[in-house]
Amino acid sequence: MTFATRNIGAARAGLAILIVFTNGVTLAAMLAVDIPAANKDIVLLLVGGLVNLTGIVGGYYFGSNSQRKTQ
Repeated sequence: MTFATRNIGAARAGLAILIVFTNGVTLAAMLAVDIPAANKDIVLLLVGGLVNLTGIVGGYYFGSNSQRKTQ
């Protein structure tokens, strides 16, 4: 493992943790803060995007990929 490979892996893990943390904070804030009716649609779209990113992170770390299937 080279220095660059290790740093890329650490960056990916850091981004994954950041995405999951951001998703949790956003969903917790939605429970505590009343969203104005004029901004409701845009907030729901942004939260949907965060949930999608969390699914991608989960798929990357816990999903199966083609390399594992061939081995």
